[in-house]
Amino acid sequence: MKNDQWDFIANSPEELAKVGNELLKASKQNFLDEQVQMSRFLESMSSSSIFQYPVRVQHTGECEVPDFQIESGGRRIAIELAKITVPDLEHARALQRNGLKRTLNISSLYRRKQKPRTKNEIIKEGFLIQPLRLDGVSPAELHKIWIHEVKTQVDKKTTVLRRNDFQHGDEDWLVLCDLIGTDEFEIKSRMEIVKGLLTPCWRLDWYSRMFVQQIEFPAFLAVFSEAGLASIPEDFKMPKHNYPPGFIFEGSAED
Repeated sequence: MKNDQWDFIANSPEELAKVGNELLKASKQNFLDEQVQMSRFLESMSSSSIFQYPVRVQHTGECEVPDFQIESGGRRIAIELAKITVPDLEHARALQRNGLKRTLNISSLYRRKQKPRTKNEIIKEGFLIQPLRLDGVSPAELHKIWIHEVKTQVDKKTTVLRRNDFQHGDEDWLVLCDLIGTDEFEIKSRMEIVKGLLTPCWRLDWYSRMFVQQIEFPAFLAVFSEAGLASIPEDFKMPKHNYPPGFIFEGSAED
């Protein structure tokens, strides 16, 4: 459902879970990426008691800061989006989407350079046919890269929050989408690390909540606030087999 002001309106959790492609209207890829990320976030949030209905959604990122404005229970929530990733890695994935029929490896592309790699460099470093590479990224290094990119986005989006043109809501939220990837066994430990990183951030002039979401398997949505770390859906324990869409590690969502 929608009207002239709002891009999407959900009157119940069931309607929010069916947002699907309703928000996907942008012609530019970066704005379309924002709409896709928000759609998957809203689907997961339909399992939460955080929202009150109706929930009204507007994409404002094409002309304003932050990226989205939401109304929920008469309160306005300003939402800024970000990605936990590396630019050259996203360039490689774009090459795949545009027809490059090769497997993307965990390679040196995960290591940032001062200047963006060229297309040829990305293909050479990320899409080798050889099964083994001496310059590949170890699990330990990949973990450090993941933490570094979280810190980078938190710092960057703190600067965005302090801009004079940031349209604040009754609450301001920051939503990070994990595109580097977190394995099942890493979820709890990584989220605890993020919880510690955010401890000095919880001030009245910072975001009231931050989320980390992974859309691909294993999917999860973690919620951070001054009260601590929680997860969505509420009280959902991780199954050992046959993960349903949107499963989460053991934890509970905030009210």
